[in-house]
Amino acid sequence: ITRDDPLMPSGSPRATTVGPTPLNVVLMGSDTRGVERGRSDTLMLAHLNAARNKLYLVSFPRDMYVPIPGHGEHKINAAYSYGGAALAIETLESLLDIRMDHAVKVEFDGFIRLTQQLGGVTVFNPQATVQAPYTFPRGSVTIAGDEALAFVRERYSLPDGDLGRAARQRAVVKAIALKLMRPEVVANPVTFN
Repeated sequence: ITRDDPLMPSGSPRATTVGPTPLNVVLMGSDTRGVERGRSDTLMLAHLNAARNKLYLVSFPRDMYVPIPGHGEHKINAAYSYGGAALAIETLESLLDIRMDHAVKVEFDGFIRLTQQLGGVTVFNPQATVQAPYTFPRGSVTIAGDEALAFVRERYSLPDGDLGRAARQRAVVKAIALKLMRPEVVANPVTFN
């Protein structure tokens, strides 16, 4: 979703600046199933600095109470169910007082397919857990498909609950980005597509 896409909230244009500016991208993982819109199961901000040499990932726990424009205070993940990507983005813009430049939305099936097409991603798992039928030992784990989805959705068996889950999600997003940016992926249009 780009800034000029109708799914993005309307707002004043960014002030003209000289040189590169930071880039803010909203990352949304939706639990949409069928015709039901669902909620944003995952909500992150990817902030790329102006020099384009540092990327920061900030997670917003799904149960965090925030003001949702036009809807009062609710859990942040309700913004998506009330108004789709546009309202989720507007909520973050209001909360952080910064403009979002782009957004990426993926649903469960898209996440499963992406991790499969990448041949899995490897992350460090600091806490051994079991989410039947999968076992995730402490240490490096390579995950793909349904197993990757189970890994990023687990929160109940983690000592930090949603915060531990958010840390797992950031680790997987980082692993996906690093794998996508490999020269053999970026240089091959068929693979990159």
